[in-house]
Amino acid sequence: MRLYFIRHGETDYNKVGRIQGRLDIDMNLMGFKQARLLHHRLIKTDFDYIFSSPLKRAVDTASEIIRDRDMVIYKMSELTDTDFGKWQGQLRSALSKKFKLSAEDSSEMLAMRGGEDFTDVYKRMLDFMAEISDLNAKNILVSTHAVIIYAALKMALSYPPEQHLSILLDNCGITVLERDNKGKWLVRAVNDVSHLDKY
Repeated sequence: MRLYFIRHGETDYNKVGRIQGRLDIDMNLMGFKQARLLHHRLIKTDFDYIFSSPLKRAVDTASEIIRDRDMVIYKMSELTDTDFGKWQGQLRSALSKKFKLSAEDSSEMLAMRGGEDFTDVYKRMLDFMAEISDLNAKNILVSTHAVIIYAALKMALSYPPEQHLSILLDNCGITVLERDNKGKWLVRAVNDVSHLDKY
């Protein structure tokens, strides 16, 4: 089984560095362009299932990728973005300056903003993986958010949930995990954005 994790296309909030979290922000024109390029990149990949975060930016990304296929997109709450509490909608740069925190200071951030921490997100991701584990599938598309992809990578690499990964995950980048015959998840690709060179 191969899981193709896709971070959704760009939004205006992404563009200016504003925290989205559970806010249901639409993709912008660039985001749709990125998703169309991803559609062409994956056009020859046969997917058995399509799963998505219920937020529009992820669902619309999945829809663009499979727009010529008669397939159902299964919306999974486990794949939604982090609840950033009262910091949702605010600029990351302003928050970092105000609280002198980096984006990695998750425990301190949580105490100030409310919402959920990365351990909560990690547990949601594990719940999703458990739900799909028995599916008879070769390739599965997962349209989601950076934080879920980070959690999946931590699982595959046997890192603790609070471990920071110094990896950039771009909008509409592809990260691939593959389960071997012993049930172990292997990392096959991280943030593959070669298809985005065309815009």
